[in-house]
Amino acid sequence: MKKFKKQLKFDGGAWPAFGVEGSDKASGWKAESGVALAAILELNQKLVEKDKEIMTLNEPVEELRQLVPSLAGKKCKGVAH
Repeated sequence: MKKFKKQLKFDGGAWPAFGVEGSDKASGWKAESGVALAAILELNQKLVEKDKEIMTLNEPVEELRQLVPSLAGKKCKGVAH
C-alpha cells in the first residue's frame, strides 16, 4: 500500500489540472466518488454484454430442446436398442 501511495504523490499544483480536489497527501471525496462511479458504470456495461451473450447462446439451446422430443422417438441407424 505504501508503494501505491507513493505513486499517487503529485506536487500541490497538479491536482487542479486533473479537475479534482485534494493535495499531494490525499484526494477529495469528489475524486473518489468519480472513480467509484466510473467503476460501477464499467461493471454495468460488462453485465449488459454478458446478458446479450447469454441470450445469444440460449437461442440454439431452445431450438435443440424443441427438436429432441421428436428425435427421441426415432431409432438411430446403426445403433442397437
